[in-house]
Amino acid sequence: MNTRSMRPALGALALACLCPLALAGRPIVTEDAGVLDRGACEFETFALRATQRGAPSATGLSAQVGCGVGYRSQVAVAVATTRSDGQSEHGLALVGKTALNEPGPTGPAWTLAWGLDAAKPSGESLDHESTFLNGVMSLPITERLKLHANLGWSHSQSARQSTTGWAMALERSLPSGIDLLGEVFADDRERSPWVQVGVRWAVVPDKLFVDASWGMQTSSSRPKALTIGLKAAF
Repeated sequence: MNTRSMRPALGALALACLCPLALAGRPIVTEDAGVLDRGACEFETFALRATQRGAPSATGLSAQVGCGVGYRSQVAVAVATTRSDGQSEHGLALVGKTALNEPGPTGPAWTLAWGLDAAKPSGESLDHESTFLNGVMSLPITERLKLHANLGWSHSQSARQSTTGWAMALERSLPSGIDLLGEVFADDRERSPWVQVGVRWAVVPDKLFVDASWGMQTSSSRPKALTIGLKAAF
């Protein structure tokens, strides 16, 4: 995830979680290879609370609207805001995905995710913060079990550095309309990986979903993040 310098550290962490390197398969960070059909749209929102030893907690809120635009692609606009220790920060992102193949029922699906985002710390202007590319693979293992894998690159304007990140997730679908998810992800700047679990429930099949996730980074300060979200397809 892309962060600016420590401002404060947990607020940057929260904004990074709210403005991920890709559209992300809520409620986890790992992206899946699915792409919306032309004319199909989704509205997605979620709230986040992040904590870390020796630092004030942070809260955040994100909202995103995305639509299929044809040419095996989709585009979305996302906005986010976080608050920590009396300071607020806002983010704006333009993100998209393009399918690279047409997989069969048992073959892997390959997708390229991309995006630009901007950040506005307290008392500053909204500036371009980062650019990213993310290679995505989704592979059905069984009828109800899928593997997702990501390998991505991002460049931070404020930090003047590039970052390579990776993520892997398993998604298990239950007959009740509930999906169980687990993932691990990290990058070459923060090598201690995050471990996260999530659940998603189709309240109205293919139309309305609620979800939640809980994750922890395996570093000495033990950052943790809890999210609760909702998605509507139309």
